[in-house]
Amino acid sequence: MFRGLRPGVAHRIPGAPRMSPAPSRSPRERADRRVAWLVVLGGMLSVVGQALPDFLAQAALFPVWWNAAGLLATAALVALAAVGLWLPQRLLRVLWWSVPALVVTLQLSSYAVLDSGAPPVSPWVWRLEPAALTLLVFVARPAVAVGATIVAGGTVALSAWMFTGAVPLIVAWNTPFHMSEIGFVVIFLGIRNRVIVLNESEDTARRAAEQSAVAAAIADREAGLARLVHDEVLSVLNAALMFAGPPPQVLRDEAATAVGVLDRAIVERDRDPRLVPAAVAAEQVRERLAASLPEVRVEQAAGAPVPSHVLDAVAAAALEAVRNAHRHARAARVAASVRVRAGGIRVVVSDDGVGFDPRAARAGRMGLAESIAGRMADIGGAAGVESAPGEGTRVWVAWDPAAS
Repeated sequence: MFRGLRPGVAHRIPGAPRMSPAPSRSPRERADRRVAWLVVLGGMLSVVGQALPDFLAQAALFPVWWNAAGLLATAALVALAAVGLWLPQRLLRVLWWSVPALVVTLQLSSYAVLDSGAPPVSPWVWRLEPAALTLLVFVARPAVAVGATIVAGGTVALSAWMFTGAVPLIVAWNTPFHMSEIGFVVIFLGIRNRVIVLNESEDTARRAAEQSAVAAAIADREAGLARLVHDEVLSVLNAALMFAGPPPQVLRDEAATAVGVLDRAIVERDRDPRLVPAAVAAEQVRERLAASLPEVRVEQAAGAPVPSHVLDAVAAAALEAVRNAHRHARAARVAASVRVRAGGIRVVVSDDGVGFDPRAARAGRMGLAESIAGRMADIGGAAGVESAPGEGTRVWVAWDPAAS
């Protein structure tokens, strides 16, 4: 029936907000990425403040390959702290697995490769363990992450016992502290789970808000189409009832225009974002009203431009006021004035007809409630009517950018 709509093709509701795409990552992935970044960022204090100074002091005690592997693990932690929020998820998971595995392997082999003439030391890679082992939270089951942390805390002592037959005092002293890092793992497990819940709630709220906005846009659009039917179609039908025979050509032209208006409304996509200069806006309103009303006066046209969709709504509401005056007022004179100032616009339509009591007017009356007041409310504007029996009617519509 209406042009521009194709069966089986989805059409966006005019005026509806564009649906923002769903987040490309799941709530769990987003939580893992953020919390893991916080883990390694905090671990940088240990890396910079302890691991690197210890490396400089112990570099000669360990083979080059062992030190190089330790520096590789250090570089991976630094990279995670610097760009971990932007790395691909698959690469992150590889690093979250490989860095803890590399650190534990180096700790377990530390006393196997330590220079035979060197005094007992606390291997410098042990300083990487808190940040490295906590990464298991994001790739392993909670029980595995907790168990691995406890075992990793004792790997240096195990290495010393396996390869030297004794556990040095410095290693025995530090081992309980490293095993107690299980507390960090438990804390970050809790933080991770909480962030996942928050992300899921955020996604749910976003979807609900978008669905609500779409429903509101559909309702607004239906109300707009109802106003168009009232303004364009019913006015033509009312005029047709006045003729006993075939309608004249002018009425046929009006009917064709009404169908065209409905077609454009259905296929309309977005409001026109253009701004119309004040003088042009006033002249356009005057021209639209002049077809039905010879006496239209522009009182002022200065200041900031007017959004085109506001101009269209104001002109349509004012035109409906003019039509109401012609239909119901039985007036000898109907006039309109247009004022554009400071980016706002105001149109007043007055007549010297029979008038009426606005308080007694039916609340659901389409012409006043929807075609005029409803249309202005849609753009954040206002409308009002001043009338009394026998004293004519004055209808005004206005839009102020400061109040919208």
